[in-house]
Amino acid sequence: MLRFKSLFLISVTFFSACAIVPKTQGAETDRVPTFAFEPRLKKFSPYFDRMAAIVQVQWERIIVQSGVFPPLGSSVSVSFCIDRAGEISNIIESGNTAGKRAYEACKKALTARGPYGKWTDDMIAELGESQTFTFTFFYGS
Repeated sequence: MLRFKSLFLISVTFFSACAIVPKTQGAETDRVPTFAFEPRLKKFSPYFDRMAAIVQVQWERIIVQSGVFPPLGSSVSVSFCIDRAGEISNIIESGNTAGKRAYEACKKALTARGPYGKWTDDMIAELGESQTFTFTFFYGS
């Protein structure tokens, strides 16, 4: 039986408006979704950690159901906007060494369980109406 172990890293770039930007670099984690935060945004980690966990579970389900296992060590980076209502939009592929089907799985994992919940007043005051994020999905061994 083929055993698949995934790695998931979320690299975050914050902007006050939704403009897609290149991904940032971060450290890999083993099956634990984490956000690389600017220190001033750490107070919002419960919201974004919950979002990452939802995406992680959905992504793994999609991978198992599709039976498509990209090459070990490959990855897909997807940039998107999230607004104050928790809605995802403007999804683009910002890096991919895993193939088209892997990209489609990542895109579906982002949108399948949204919206992710309304932002608090504090989040809106700090983040504005929307933010751009880049999630990087690593296919590990």
